[in-house]
Amino acid sequence: MSSQNTQENDTGTDTTAELLGIIRDPAARKFVSSTLWATIKKIPVAGDMLEILGEVFIGLADQERAFRHQRLVDYILGVAAIRRADLDIQDEDLLVAIRRVIQDDEAGKARYYARLTVLMVESNVELEEKLHFLNMLSELACSQIAYAREFYIRDTIPLCGYPDCDSAVRELISQGNGRNLRARSNLVSWGLLQEEQLPAGLDGASGIVYKRTEDLGKLITFLFSENDRQPNAIDKTRKAAFDVIIVNHLKSTDDLYLTHLSSRLESAGLTVDVVDRVSDHQLQKTARRYVWNNKLSKPSASGPEKESIEIRILNAPPLVGGPSSRDTGSGSFRLTSGAFNNARNHSHLGSGSTTELLSLLDAVADSLIIALGQ
Repeated sequence: MSSQNTQENDTGTDTTAELLGIIRDPAARKFVSSTLWATIKKIPVAGDMLEILGEVFIGLADQERAFRHQRLVDYILGVAAIRRADLDIQDEDLLVAIRRVIQDDEAGKARYYARLTVLMVESNVELEEKLHFLNMLSELACSQIAYAREFYIRDTIPLCGYPDCDSAVRELISQGNGRNLRARSNLVSWGLLQEEQLPAGLDGASGIVYKRTEDLGKLITFLFSENDRQPNAIDKTRKAAFDVIIVNHLKSTDDLYLTHLSSRLESAGLTVDVVDRVSDHQLQKTARRYVWNNKLSKPSASGPEKESIEIRILNAPPLVGGPSSRDTGSGSFRLTSGAFNNARNHSHLGSGSTTELLSLLDAVADSLIIALGQ
């Protein structure tokens, strides 16, 4: 008798494990059928529990079929909405995507599968690469796809509130909650982000930076339209962009440093903005080139120090105190302090007193026009 009870208990344990295995298997869970019902019947339980479980699992099966049907409808409508009339999508392209749409637990990803199908065909992506991106999409959760898009936007578009793109990315990376850590780990494992170890600093500390890969750019382009790749998609604002920003620091004769230089550049078709040296323009605006001036002093053996003014063309925005020492810029122009502002030196007053300044500003303008391809 004891042996029989033991055998029955073992049978109950085995069938329970069998049921749990089916329930936990995503593929099997999508095809709940009479086989599952037969398995449930083997579990030794009392009363009407078997009937209750049966009703529950039949209901779950019906619900799952409805979900799969809706995902398939969303996918097909998505493909139909974005495909071009002259685009020939082969059955093979549709079938490999449909299999993953049906198997995917997240209903919200149907639109991603639709865009991925169409855009990969438009881009003439090879079959092996198509399968790579489809497998990638099936493994990434919607929240991880959103994280990838935010990383991409922060890394490619200058955003208000940050000195540069690197600062915007660092803020995202610094958010160390579990969901973000998991997202970053998955993006790295799929080759969308690349970890780079920073060398140790003077304090001996080192760290890791994350760089986007070419595949990240491809995936985001496949999954999101251009409008959905803009800063407002992550509640950010794009910086105002100009060809040239002139930093207003030292005053020149008749404000020619500002007015003449702006006029020359604008007449060549460049967009120009003027900002004060002490301002938050680095957080609100961006430019392809910056123009900055500064006072230089040179010791003189025969008398007081000789002052001169340096006008520099920079590739990056200067800090409040001056340009970064790493930014060598693309040009440096000098003239005496008196020639820059003749109010400081009465010998420059009168006819022709601005000639040297105008000549220098024209040289600055010419250098910018050439550098910016106008």
